[in-house]
Amino acid sequence: MEELLVIEPIIAYRLWLIIHPKERLAGAIYQFLWYEGVNFARCAKIPYKHKAPEYHCVCGFYAYKTIEYCRRELPFPLRDGIYQHIFGEVELTGKVVEHEYGYRSEKAQVRKLILSLSHEYHGRKTMLERVAEHYKVPLVGYDDYFYRKGGISDKYRRA
Repeated sequence: MEELLVIEPIIAYRLWLIIHPKERLAGAIYQFLWYEGVNFARCAKIPYKHKAPEYHCVCGFYAYKTIEYCRRELPFPLRDGIYQHIFGEVELTGKVVEHEYGYRSEKAQVRKLILSLSHEYHGRKTMLERVAEHYKVPLVGYDDYFYRKGGISDKYRRA
């Protein structure tokens, strides 16, 4: 682990749940709501009163270095096509603790929402478009995003 003060934003990836009926993003594990714009992390441990993230704590916004790490490290199976989850790109700033597969950061902002293969396949984008509109970010297709970035191999490409 390495602790960094980020001058340039770090682009990373994470998974959110979509909370109904408000159609807002929440963390997949702790389910804290994300706000539009910059989100500020706080340590939830009591009586600890330190600025998040702290090197020897678990606080901060978690994000993965690649979306493949994000998909691989999930603690539960995804329920594709039901819109309970969505992957996205985040911008991390402020104090950042780097780990092998990702980061914990002081500040995080949603940059893009990425449709999974099943979201596109079933053609049900309306709710996801509203979520993207609320956060004022683009909603991009999985194929478009990764083939433009060179991020995944052909075995993941939809026929």
